[in-house]
Amino acid sequence: MKIVVNNSSDINSIDFIAALKEYLKGAEGTWYYDKIYGAHTDISRFF
Repeated sequence: MKIVVNNSSDINSIDFIAALKEYLKGAEGTWYYDKIYGAHTDISRFF
């Protein structure tokens, strides 16, 4: 599944979060999961 993010509200969409969790499924429980998740959802660096 490919999710395209067009604006900042898309980051909080149910579809995006579900796709991201599926994408990161193999990293669940690792020490770096939160860092990867944050890197995909923290858009503050773009403003």
